[in-house]
Parts: sequence; C-alpha cells; structure tokens
Amino acid sequence: MAYDWTSSPVAFILIAIMMAAVSHGARSRELGEGKAITRNLLYNGLGHTPQMGWNSYNHFPCKAMNNSISYAADAMVSSGLSAPGYEYINLDDCWAELNRDSQGNLVPKASLFPSGMKALADYIHSKGLKIGIYADAGTLTCSKTMPGSLGHEQQDANTCASWVCSNNCCIFRSYASSFDITYITDELGVQGKKVRKIGVLEVWAGPLGKNRVAVILLNRGYSSATVSARWNDVGLNSSTAGDARDSWAHATRQSVKNQIKATLVSYACKMYVLTQH
Repeated sequence: MAYDWTSSPVAFILIAIMMAAVSHGARSRELGEGKAITRNLLYNGLGHTPQMGWNSYNHFPCKAMNNSISYAADAMVSSGLSAPGYEYINLDDCWAELNRDSQGNLVPKASLFPSGMKALADYIHSKGLKIGIYADAGTLTCSKTMPGSLGHEQQDANTCASWVCSNNCCIFRSYASSFDITYITDELGVQGKKVRKIGVLEVWAGPLGKNRVAVILLNRGYSSATVSARWNDVGLNSSTAGDARDSWAHATRQSVKNQIKATLVSYACKMYVLTQH
C-alpha cells in the first residue's frame, strides 16, 4: 500500500519550510529590486531633501498679509531652520486685487500689503532668505480672487522681477523657465519631458506636430554654462538641418545642423521651436 505523505507531520513540516524558503527568496528579490530603484532615484540628483521652505496657504489661506509673511521669515531664522537650508518664504494665492491696473499690471492688495511687494521682498532678502510669489497659468488663480497670467506671461514675469531683484540677479529667469516648461505641450496634450541631464544642465523637449519640436535649454546652476541639445536627444533626424525659432527673442536661426546650444547665465533658459523641412 502506498504511503500517504500528505498525512505525515514530517511531510507537512518539510512543505512548510519549502514554501517559506520560496517566499523569502521572492521577498529578497523584491527588496533588492526596490533598493535598486531607490538608488537610481537618488542618482538623478532630485528629491534629496524635503521642500526647504514655508508656504502661506495651509495656515492662512487667503488671509496672509505683510506682517504674517514677515513673522514667518523671522521665525525661519530664529528657530535655526535657515541654517541647514530652509530658505524659501512662499506667498501663495489671494495677494493681488481681482482687477489689473490700467497698464495691465498685477496690483498687490493695499489692505494686506500696505508697503508693497518690493518692501516685503527686500525684508525677506535681508534675512538671507528667498521669496516665492504665487501665480497661475490660467485666466484666474485657484481661489478666483486674483487674475491668472494667461496672456500676460511676460508682463507678470517682469512685474515679479521688479519686486524681487536681489544682488543683480532677478527671479525672472526662473519664472521664465517655469513658464517655458509648462507650455511645451502639443495640441493633443502630449506633455514635454526632460530628455537629457548633465549635472545642473537640462534639456527638455516636446513634440508639436508637423516636424516641429519645442526644446528648452535650462541651466539650474549658480554660474554660466553652455547647454546643448542634439537632434537625436529631441527626436529629430540627426542628418537633416532645421530652423530654430527663439521663442523669447523672436528670432530664427536657419539651417542649424546636428544640435542647438546656448550659453546661459545662472537659472536662465532658452526655448526654441525646431522645424525640419
């Protein structure tokens, strides 16, 4: 008569041990893969720290005013948080009047910021900190209490730059970069993406259809550098020349071959529309 191993306690124990070993091996592989993914994420240089600053919206929503922002800057320094790198004081939504002035400029609410935005920015800079000012790419901000920047992108960038210039270095360059990256999207909603990164130098690209590609050259560093985008980086035929339209300078370079490059100061960008015929 055949022996029934399934009824044996020894067999049961052996099967349990085998299943545990298989499970442990699978779990070990899973953990190993997870560690590899984590290492790759760290190698790209992004997200090594939490957000290094403070934002007004969660605590104050639409009630932030000059004093509350100034007190936040004071607290960032007196608490010791600025020492390890917490340096941003960000003013969120609701700071401007619903209507622009007669020249189309954003107008800070006098009831909340009686001394104006430049005075507030100067105070924050005097603490060794940086100020961030909220804007929206649509017609209105999320609170619907102040204008968005749609149709006023350049004007609003210039307005913010006039408030927050510090040490001859204006936030306009970062502001322009964020607008450019936001807008490299084709008519079907295919978003542009980062296609190349060497240290603090980045190339972003997105298809526009009809043999056109939007390309952004971006310098995130603290000193000037030359950024290059090769045709094969951005999905173009490397053996065919193309025209490069500078979206900010409104100038076109014709018959550009193999790559487009530009020397950029700190936090500056160049946006081109490349067309191959």
